[in-house]
Amino acid sequence: MAYWRSIGCVAIVTTLASWTGSAHASTNFVEEVQAALYAGKTAEAAVVAGDRLAKAPDDDQARFALGAVQFLQAIEHLGQSLHQYGLRSSYQDPTGLAGLPILRIPVPHNPNPDKLTYEAFRAVLQRFADDLAAADTTLAGISGGAVDLPLNIGLVRLDLDGDGASSDDEALWLIFKTVAEARWLDEREAGKLLVDFDESDVPWLRAYIHLLMAVVEFPLAHDWRDAFQATFHGVFPGAGLPLRVLFEEEMKALAELQEKGEGPKPPAKLPAESWPEYQIRYQAWLETPEGQERQRLDSLTNRATFGGIADLVAFVHLNHWPVIEPERMQRVLENLEAMIQFSRENWRRIKDETDDRNEWIPNTAQSGVLPRMRVTEERIAGWMQFLDEFEALLQGNKLLPHWRFDRGINMRRMFLEPTTFDIVLLIQGSAAVPYLEEGELTTGQTWRQITRVFGGDFFRYFIWFN
Repeated sequence: MAYWRSIGCVAIVTTLASWTGSAHASTNFVEEVQAALYAGKTAEAAVVAGDRLAKAPDDDQARFALGAVQFLQAIEHLGQSLHQYGLRSSYQDPTGLAGLPILRIPVPHNPNPDKLTYEAFRAVLQRFADDLAAADTTLAGISGGAVDLPLNIGLVRLDLDGDGASSDDEALWLIFKTVAEARWLDEREAGKLLVDFDESDVPWLRAYIHLLMAVVEFPLAHDWRDAFQATFHGVFPGAGLPLRVLFEEEMKALAELQEKGEGPKPPAKLPAESWPEYQIRYQAWLETPEGQERQRLDSLTNRATFGGIADLVAFVHLNHWPVIEPERMQRVLENLEAMIQFSRENWRRIKDETDDRNEWIPNTAQSGVLPRMRVTEERIAGWMQFLDEFEALLQGNKLLPHWRFDRGINMRRMFLEPTTFDIVLLIQGSAAVPYLEEGELTTGQTWRQITRVFGGDFFRYFIWFN
């Protein structure tokens, strides 16, 4: 799971470009943008690309450069906002809320975070959505001209804490390694991640932007204040959230465990001892000072270990979110449909390519830069089948089956006629009733056929292909 998530992090990185030997960009333009990106100065890179575009409005390479940098700035601004409120991106429990989308950016530690409210977090999401929309608007102006933008991903840096500088911890290859748990990646390997972005990567980037916009618009469409107030203390522990005492108790337990070490161990069962006899002896041992200490340490272990799981359960329990901005649900639908269209165009262009220059996503005759990722005709066909099936669901031409009904759920109506979102009631069936219709159902056999060609790594390829 961690590896396919890592592809999402690499995808963010690869939206940038450095410029060498282009017919559409001067050497100075290339060097200035490179210097800015490699120093973590995305604002400077945006100014250089913007100035170039102002002088040559038909320069699609400069326009792609600007849109890509704007997208990177969207990620950077998100990271800075999460740092501002003290995101605990080193959260130890992978089952906790820190694994949710948007919260996986490994920002530097902030010892003095600002106070966070539900309204402030919605503002963080809104700014991210606005930044993404700005990047997409820029990219939408590309008219089909040549794009040739090589980028050494291993040299790019961000400013995730907003201090105006970029530390070694903010190098993109280190961010990728942290999120992906990519043990194979070191500074030497990162230096090999040179990608030549071209025209096929324009729709790829736009598809990725629309996917992220759909992810952000969904929570903004709903009122989920109660879930936020009750569970986000573990994600932003120093931000003054109402139930931060839960996290504080978890940390106190962890500190005591570290201080006391392993502690006494219970007596082992003797070879000649029956199980009932051992249970009697074990229960007697629990009453001794050593046994009491063992029980105390076990209690502390549970407290320190299961807090994240408990918060996640509570988050699901409080997943009863009234719709407050229904127009956003329509935008979720529109963004997902746009993602499908741009992905199709991306693959149309990829399949037509005849060069072979450090491709981000190669066709079957090209070489790519990512290890462990292979493009085959079977996988391309499987991806096209996925796009067709997903589009049929979004358009209401196929219905989503429910275990409780012969009829199926019209997903399109869920976006266009939204009601209170409650995942438990959807699974139970009562929240699905308003959307039930007669019609053709998508089948488990179809989805097994789609995922089979990706060798069990469908979600990893989904983030890469989008």
